[in-house]
Amino acid sequence: MDDTAARPLSEPVRRQVRLLTVYAAVSTIALLVLLWAAFLRPPRTDFGHIRAQRLDLVEPDGRLALVLSDEARLPGPIVNGREVQPRHGAAGLLFFNANGDETGGLVYGDTRSDSVLDHEVHMSFDQYEDDQVLVLDHSQRGGRVATGIRVLDRRAPFTLARMLEEQRLSKDGTADQREEAKRWLAEHGREYRVANRVILGSYGRTALLQLNDTLGHPRIRMVVDSTDAVRLEFLDASGKVVRRLP
Repeated sequence: MDDTAARPLSEPVRRQVRLLTVYAAVSTIALLVLLWAAFLRPPRTDFGHIRAQRLDLVEPDGRLALVLSDEARLPGPIVNGREVQPRHGAAGLLFFNANGDETGGLVYGDTRSDSVLDHEVHMSFDQYEDDQVLVLDHSQRGGRVATGIRVLDRRAPFTLARMLEEQRLSKDGTADQREEAKRWLAEHGREYRVANRVILGSYGRTALLQLNDTLGHPRIRMVVDSTDAVRLEFLDASGKVVRRLP
């Protein structure tokens, strides 16, 4: 009978066994950590060239954060998560706030009719739960070119969504809804006010800086016209020039 199996291991052999055991345990733990990290790490894909008609960037809960689209697929204005009207003749980039409302963007487009070019580039930023308050525009219609910046005031004791919903109900609601919506619009519609307060740009080769009052009426106008003539005008609330320099 061979008694080798019953013979105790020598100290060097026991040391090697312990080292192999520790090595196996550490290797297993390291492998598990790598697998865990690989599954938890967000997937990443690099592209050299993407060809698409529309690209939506969304938040983790699925809300739109940004849309980049061609003319055919660019959504219309979105209020309370609903497209309130179609948008025609423009491609571009739209931004959305935490409520899912459009909050500004960049759109552009060209059309031709009877060989007349109609070209427009428009960038705007919207007031919260309302429409645009800062606008950068460039347009070319026939031989007229206009490029400028506008700053607007918007004031109302209710949101744009409420105004749009009442307008919709006044046309598409039930008979009772139409009657109630028309009554509400007659009472509150004028409370929704928008006024151009600052206009700065070049319009028909005339450089213009115009400051308006809270109703949008011009009150100060600084002009360098297409003949390089210079003037500074002060106007009253009716639009009458009350002082001119020189």
